[in-house]
Amino acid sequence: MKKIISYEHVKRIACFLCPIICVFLYWSGTNNEINIEKKELYNKIPNIMVYDSTVNLRSSLTIVGRTPNLIIANSSYPLLNSGVFVRKYYTDELKKLNWKEVYKKEQFDREGEHIADIFFFTKDGYTFSIRIEPPIKKFREISDIETYVKLYRPRYTISIGKNEMFF
Repeated sequence: MKKIISYEHVKRIACFLCPIICVFLYWSGTNNEINIEKKELYNKIPNIMVYDSTVNLRSSLTIVGRTPNLIIANSSYPLLNSGVFVRKYYTDELKKLNWKEVYKKEQFDREGEHIADIFFFTKDGYTFSIRIEPPIKKFREISDIETYVKLYRPRYTISIGKNEMFF
């Protein structure tokens, strides 16, 4: 004997599958846009080396994105010297590629302690930032590099994304 699926069963199955299909279609549409934006961002990353390294900056930054408007590339590196040298290196390299330094920001924690210096460069609608932690002046206060590294675990972070992400 043949079993016939009732209209109610079809309706329940459709109600169950419809949201799943909609989420899949939305994801596949935006995922393609995200991939396009990631490729565009990758091409905007300056073709320079990471400070004091033989690694290309493009290959060391991790590009992440949740929506096409929120794509960013970043990575953090140990700072084994004064942040002055890191800042000078990236400033010189970026200026050669026509990036303009536009802003310097001092970052403070909740207690008002100066914890980092951030330097911003822009070009063609994108912003390149260098965050040096602890701030450059902290290095000048301690003469012994080993003490400095133990106390502060110094590092710098490079981020790049569309201007809207930063300003």
